[in-house]
Amino acid sequence: MKFMVLKTLWLLFLLMPATAAMGQNVDWKTTVGEAVDTLQQYLRFNTTNPPGNVTEAAGFLQNLLEGEGIAVTRYEAAPGKINLAA
Repeated sequence: MKFMVLKTLWLLFLLMPATAAMGQNVDWKTTVGEAVDTLQQYLRFNTTNPPGNVTEAAGFLQNLLEGEGIAVTRYEAAPGKINLAA
């Protein structure tokens, strides 16, 4: 899960030039600050394996995505073992 957040931040970094090219004025200091804050919140969840319970972390990410209007499908292979598809 933590890898997915890092991947998301990497994607944000890659999209920065495209956003600027579209003529949008972006407050990058605020945007990066929000991204770092979100990552720090996520990293506070204990997903240590074993037991590998990611329920709270998955819920956090699901709420974050849905709050941005992104549809999320939740798959639970076993108790505490959750994958999200968005």
